[in-house]
Amino acid sequence: MTALPDVTFSEEGDILYVTLSDSSISTTRAFGDERLVDFDSSGQVVGAEFIGVSDSIDLRGLPETVRIRNAIETRGTFGFKVLIDPIEVHD
Repeated sequence: MTALPDVTFSEEGDILYVTLSDSSISTTRAFGDERLVDFDSSGQVVGAEFIGVSDSIDLRGLPETVRIRNAIETRGTFGFKVLIDPIEVHD
């Protein structure tokens, strides 16, 4: 059994998949042409697929951005630039 979260990369397909949960996938939502997020039946994120990641991995506007970013950083970015939303700072 693989420890979660897990990150896998297919060099041939230039695809990165981040697994956050071992729950069954109920639905997949596309965030543009190159980002897919899988959800379980209760709406929790199971994982995310990024296509064409050789230049960067765009996390902007995705659910569970922090968990996905942490998984990528923990398991290695494979040398790719990770794009995230700026953090708002309130005084």
